[in-house]
Amino acid sequence: MKVGKGSRVALAGGPATGATRLLRESAGALGSRDLNLGVVLVGVRPEEVTEWRREAQVSVTGGSFEASLEAQTQAASPGRRLAP
Repeated sequence: MKVGKGSRVALAGGPATGATRLLRESAGALGSRDLNLGVVLVGVRPEEVTEWRREAQVSVTGGSFEASLEAQTQAASPGRRLAP
């Protein structure tokens, strides 16, 4: 699969499948280029969002798994930002 500027990619995986590792490695590799990269974390624990914001060199937005489905969906909408 080719991914270019303007693309949106969804990455999902169950526990212990390596989805977080793949996302971190991808964000690290792409974040070092001249791109406007953003990571949206949906359905995660608040401390995961905080950790990403501290460590990632990209824009991070997240919605807690405790939030309603509608609130989690809004996390992926451009210009929206949910509190961790």
